[in-house]
Amino acid sequence: MYRRTFASFACSLGLFGCTPSAGTGVEPINAPTLPHYDLAISFDLDAARLMVDGILTLPAASQPSSSWEFELAPRMQARAPLRVRCGNRGLPVAELSNIGKTKYQDLVWRATTREPCSGAPVQLIFSYQTTETASPQLRLEKDRGYAGSDGELWYPRLSAPPLHTARTTLNLPAGATGIATGRLVRAASTRGGSRLVFETQSPAKVAFAFGPYRDVGFKDPFPLTVLTMQSPATADKLAQGFAAGIAPLLSAFGPFPKPSLTIVEIDFKSSLLGIAEFGRTFADTTKFQGEFDMPYWTHEFAHEWWGNSVRPDKDSPGAALLTEGLAQYAALLALETVKGAEAAAAYRKTARRHSLQAYSKLLDEGKDRPLVGPTPIGQEQVLLGHNLATAKGAVLLDQLSRMIGRDRFHALLRSFYEANAGRTTSWVALEAHINAGTNNAYRWWFEQWLHKPGAPDFSVDHSIDGDKVRVQVTQKGQPYRLTLPVEVSGAWGRDRFDIALSGPSATAEFRSRGPVQTLVLDPDGLVPRRNFKP
Repeated sequence: MYRRTFASFACSLGLFGCTPSAGTGVEPINAPTLPHYDLAISFDLDAARLMVDGILTLPAASQPSSSWEFELAPRMQARAPLRVRCGNRGLPVAELSNIGKTKYQDLVWRATTREPCSGAPVQLIFSYQTTETASPQLRLEKDRGYAGSDGELWYPRLSAPPLHTARTTLNLPAGATGIATGRLVRAASTRGGSRLVFETQSPAKVAFAFGPYRDVGFKDPFPLTVLTMQSPATADKLAQGFAAGIAPLLSAFGPFPKPSLTIVEIDFKSSLLGIAEFGRTFADTTKFQGEFDMPYWTHEFAHEWWGNSVRPDKDSPGAALLTEGLAQYAALLALETVKGAEAAAAYRKTARRHSLQAYSKLLDEGKDRPLVGPTPIGQEQVLLGHNLATAKGAVLLDQLSRMIGRDRFHALLRSFYEANAGRTTSWVALEAHINAGTNNAYRWWFEQWLHKPGAPDFSVDHSIDGDKVRVQVTQKGQPYRLTLPVEVSGAWGRDRFDIALSGPSATAEFRSRGPVQTLVLDPDGLVPRRNFKP
């Protein structure tokens, strides 16, 4: 149990310059170019309570300001009044009021001072603690804890810009190993446990975890750390799977965005399966058990490129495609590269939630929406957009990569990444980049598949006469332009042919190398459609 005041804690650690005469003063720091947090985190494990004290330093504003807004989860309760400093002087706070909620139900607060600040950095000095039971992304248990960077806003967060730099201090109980966003810059033993200090000078948001972890490190293909409560053999299994799965991603997207990666085991209680957090992959305990789940892990690894380094503009159309869609495309790519084309095709056609069956179910339930369309409002719509991007969107990106050619498609992704790494952009910008790189040859494809809801609704009739096959496809409603592969097989092997569709119906005849016994439509699972059946 830790209950030191933030002022004495920060001074003893050397986080801030402290005024000797006052004992609790804070010297102003140089004006940052991004918001900067100094966070000191302690825990009352008996009460399952997190306490966070800190200073948010804002860049100097060109215009005078006397009010500042931030967002915070409702379960965070103030431990001390908010203070505001302008350079060297304190500003009396006239009012701290709740002015509304975000679409994620976080509270929006406005702090107003009696006089304005201009030409100097502003510091908001705060102290909060949790007041309610654990949630999926903010939880404390008897010997472990976890806080994500987005699910529960456990420290005051500006809505814009959403990213910042930070120094984060974890004051840990005995026997615990911990990690937070950034690199470890200081570690020390304390009477009750240990104190770890992490820093990030790259734009990020803070997450942390601690527990009775084994800390296992690997060097190839680049530094990997596994924090797990499982056996050392589990860490070895993850390292081997990581080395195999990351190779196709490095080839497709370029060098890994971070100098290292840490995989951290979290018992999410089945509420979610994992989160990628700026060089940290927080994964559910179930994913450390059994065989290495290639699609799951490579999806999370790919977020370091798509979502953490290249980020979508807030609420921009197609944001989920730029993050979840591309991450799941990476998962399909890795699965195909490592396990083979048949394994990837089977995955696309299975009943898992990232499959054509999953999308067909959403379509039947009337839950489809354009992948590049209006901004989702509320958690339910956000989750639906996520599911559509990983089921329909990822399969479509796989389809597009084959139409363009994998090498060319990946070259376009790499050049877009290189131009936008560490920045916010949009799916629309990536789409324009691909169009420019292919002489607009696929503009129709984007409009048909991504900017409109729905999928083809067709029926198929076929006849087989020995080695001769005749297939007729009839489309219902607005016809789609697409190429539908057909695979026929017999004792002699397998053959494929394509049916080009652009109108209400199309017919194709094919002669195989021997008597045909089976016929399979879309054998690779690359065409989203109604009433899909594998």
